[in-house]
Amino acid sequence: MTAEVAAARTPLSSTRFLARVQAIPAGVVLTALVVVSSTIRIATAFAHATPRLFPDEYIYSGLARSISHGRLGIRGTSAHFPALLEPLAAAPLWLFGNVETAYRLTQGLHAVAMSLAAVPVYLLARRVGLTPWQRLGCAALTLALPALVFSSYITADAIGFSLALLAIHAGVVALEEATKRSQALFLLAACAAVFTRVQYIVIPAAFAIAALVLSHGRPHTASRRYPVVFGAFALGVAALLAAGPGRTLGYYHDVLSLHVSVGTVGRWIATDAMMIAYAAGVVIVPAALIGLWFALSRPRSTAEHAFGALAGGFIGLLLLEAGIYAASGTARFQERYLEAALPLLPILFCLGMRQLETRAQRRIVAGLSLAFILLSFLVPLSGYASGDGRQDSPFLQAVFQIEERAGVGNGSLLIAVVTALLALVAIAAVIRPKHGILLGLTVATLAAAGTAAAAVSFDVEHTRLTRDTFLPVDARWVDRAGIGDVAALVTPYSLRSAVSEQLFWNQKITRLLQMNGAEQVDAFGAAATVVGKDGTLIADGHIVTGSLLVEEYADSVELAGATLVTRTPNTSLWKSTETPRLVSLTAGRYFDGWFGQPATVTIWPRPGGPRIGTLCMVLSLPGTAAATLDLTAPGVRRSVRVSGGKPVAVALPVAVRQRWTLSVKAEVPLQTTDGRIVSTFGSVPRFIAGKASANSCR
Repeated sequence: MTAEVAAARTPLSSTRFLARVQAIPAGVVLTALVVVSSTIRIATAFAHATPRLFPDEYIYSGLARSISHGRLGIRGTSAHFPALLEPLAAAPLWLFGNVETAYRLTQGLHAVAMSLAAVPVYLLARRVGLTPWQRLGCAALTLALPALVFSSYITADAIGFSLALLAIHAGVVALEEATKRSQALFLLAACAAVFTRVQYIVIPAAFAIAALVLSHGRPHTASRRYPVVFGAFALGVAALLAAGPGRTLGYYHDVLSLHVSVGTVGRWIATDAMMIAYAAGVVIVPAALIGLWFALSRPRSTAEHAFGALAGGFIGLLLLEAGIYAASGTARFQERYLEAALPLLPILFCLGMRQLETRAQRRIVAGLSLAFILLSFLVPLSGYASGDGRQDSPFLQAVFQIEERAGVGNGSLLIAVVTALLALVAIAAVIRPKHGILLGLTVATLAAAGTAAAAVSFDVEHTRLTRDTFLPVDARWVDRAGIGDVAALVTPYSLRSAVSEQLFWNQKITRLLQMNGAEQVDAFGAAATVVGKDGTLIADGHIVTGSLLVEEYADSVELAGATLVTRTPNTSLWKSTETPRLVSLTAGRYFDGWFGQPATVTIWPRPGGPRIGTLCMVLSLPGTAAATLDLTAPGVRRSVRVSGGKPVAVALPVAVRQRWTLSVKAEVPLQTTDGRIVSTFGSVPRFIAGKASANSCR
C-alpha cells in the first residue's frame, strides 16, 4: 500500500469511527454508565471495614432487621419512624441471618440504587430538549459526584437520591402536560421520596411554587390546572392537622421546637450555596445560574419553564431546610440534605450555555467566574473541613484528605488554585458556547471524579480506623461468646458511636443501661441507671442482673459477682455469676492510657461491710514531659511528680465504708496531639484486697 493511499484512507477511517460512535444508541451508553458506576460503587463499598455514621446506620439496619422478623422496633421499643422505604427494601436481605452478609448485600443494593440516578437525570435532560450527548454528559457528571460515596452507607441517602430525582422528573412532566395521570404519577413518586427521606417533603412544596409560576402567580388558576395534586395537598394537610404534626413526624418531631435566628439561617444558606458550587465542580455553576434565569424568564418551551420553576423551588427549599438544620446547632455543611440538588446543575448549565447569544450575557458568566476565584482565596475551606464540620459532606472529607496529605497551608492553596483554574475554564467555555458545553461538562466531571476519589480514600481509611479502634478482629464477638443476651452499660464518658458499633454487629446486645452523665446513644430507649450504696446497678428502679458489656472508651470498671470473659481496648464483657456490682469505676481515663483533666476513681463498699485494700496506680509521661499531680479524696491529699520516661507507682491504702472518690488532676494540664486536655498517662487503676506496697503495684 502506497503512502498516498494510506493517507487518503486515514480521514475516511476516522470519519467512519466517529460515525460508528455516534450511532451507538444513547440507551446503551446510559446502561453502560449505570453498570460501570454500580460496579465501582460496590467495590468501594466493600472496602468499607465497618459502618461509621452513627446512630443512623444502626437505626436503619435495626429497622430492616426487625421488619424481616415481622416487627417494627429497635431493642424492643416501637419505632415511630416515618421514613421506612429503605428498611422495607433491605429487610429481605437480613433473612440470611449473617450480619456481614446482610451488610454487604445492602451496600450492593444501595450502589445500584444510587447509580440509577443517572436515568431520571437523562430523562430530565431529554425533556428540556438537550441533545443526546448533552444528556449523557449530565448523567455522567451525576455519577461522578462525591455525594455518591453515601452509597456505601446503611442509610436512606442512596435510595432517596434517585427517588427524589425521579420525583422531579415526574413533576416536570405533570407541570407540562397537566393530565390526571401525570399528576398521579408525580404524587406517587413524591410520596416514595418522602417515605424514604422525610426531608423531601419539600418536593410537593416546590411543585406548588412551580405551579404558581406557570400560572403567573394565580392560585385559583394553578389549582384548576392541577386538581389532582392540589386536592391531594389539601387532604394531606387536613390529615396532618387531625393527627397532629408531632405524631406524624414521629422520630423527627424535634424539628417543631427548633429555635433559630434569621441571620444565622441566612449565613448558612449562603455557606451551603458556596459548598454546592464546589461539590458540583465549579465549572458549570456560573452558566447554570444564567440557565435558571433563562428558564424562568424566557424559556424555549413549557418543559424548560416547568423544569426551571421546579428545580429553582426545590434547590431553594433544600437550602432553606439545610440552613435551618445547621443553624439549630449542628453548625456544618449538610451535603446529605443537598445531594439531590447537584444533578440539576449540569442541566441548567446546558440550558444557560445554549442561550448565551450576546457579549453582555457572556460577560455576566465571566464576572461570576471571576467572583468565584476571588471567593476561593478569601474563604479557605480548611475551617469548614475541620472537626465535625466534614461529617455530612464527602466533598469536605475530600478537602480534609488533601490538606492532611499536603499540609493545611499547601492544601488550602492547592484547592484555591484548582478552583481558579476551573473558573477560568468556565470563562473559556463561554467564548464558543456550543463547544463550551462539552468542555464544561467534561472538566466538571473530571473535577468531581477527582474529588470523589479523595472522598472515597478518606472514607475507606477512616472506616478501617474505626474498626481497629472500636472492634476486635471478630466484630461479632459478643454474639459468639455464647453467654446469651447482654445489656450494654453506657458509662459516663462513652462515645455513642462506639456503643452503636457494638449494637450493629451484635444482636445479643438487647438493652442499654445509661449511667448519669452518659451521652444518649439514640432515641430508642435506654434505662436510666444509678449505682446503689454497695455498687449495685439499678436501672429504672430495678436491680440489674445478667451479663454486661461495659463501654470503656474513657472509663474502666471492676465488677464483683461477674466473671470477665474478654476485654478489648474499648469494652469489657462480663458473665454474671451473681448480682453484678461495681467494685471500682475509673472515669476519664481514655482507652489509649491518657487520663483526662481531671479523672476520677470511685470505689464502693462490699454488701454489708467495708471494702479494705489498696488502690494501685502506675503513672508516667512520654518523652521529656513532666507534671505535678494532685491526688485528693476523703482522707487523702497527696502530690505526685511524674516526669518523662520514669514510671511512678502509687499505692493508696483505703477502707471504704461508703462511696469513695479519688480525683487525679494536674496542676498544669497537658494537651495531646489530637487536642485532648489531659493530666497524665498510665495503666488502669486497680483495687487490690489487703495491703500492697508501691513495688507490688508495678
